[in-house]
Amino acid sequence: MSSFFLDQATAQRYNVGRPFVYQGRQYTSAGANPTKFAELGFIEVQIQPRPDDRFYINNGQCKDDGSWDSTPRDLDDLKVQWVQQQDQEEYSLLSPTDWMITRKAETGQDLEPEWSQYRSDVRTVGPVRRSQIEQVTTVPELEALVTNPAFIPDPNDPSKQIPNPEPHLQPWPDVPDLDSTTRR
Repeated sequence: MSSFFLDQATAQRYNVGRPFVYQGRQYTSAGANPTKFAELGFIEVQIQPRPDDRFYINNGQCKDDGSWDSTPRDLDDLKVQWVQQQDQEEYSLLSPTDWMITRKAETGQDLEPEWSQYRSDVRTVGPVRRSQIEQVTTVPELEALVTNPAFIPDPNDPSKQIPNPEPHLQPWPDVPDLDSTTRR
């Protein structure tokens, strides 16, 4: 995490390793260090993570307390955008296997069961994801839903993954093993 040092009397910010002038005295980059800043009475301010531009309008640099001046974007507009993205993802997941449907229509050759199941699962998950987005009531809720992973490391065994108890979008199904199907 990034930080800066703040002279509360002047609201001037200082950075480690950056030469500066304070009360008429010049300090080199070597003198711009946490120890010197503490001697001068500056406080260290941790910069909080910048709000995600996809969900917030950020107004300039962070404030003197390390937080950001940001405004949530319009929730209804965001919902439309994220629902459209789910439509695009569903299309992009189905389109690589459309040739199998064409082959079946032209030759009568059935799809392999795992591909038929995959396509069905994609068509089932898409509406669930859209519904999840449409049900949120705040921008922070939408941000959490969209950015939280479906699986997280198991606290008891970090080498394993467990379902995330926090809100998250229903995961898309896994693509079947590509070696099981060849174009004919």
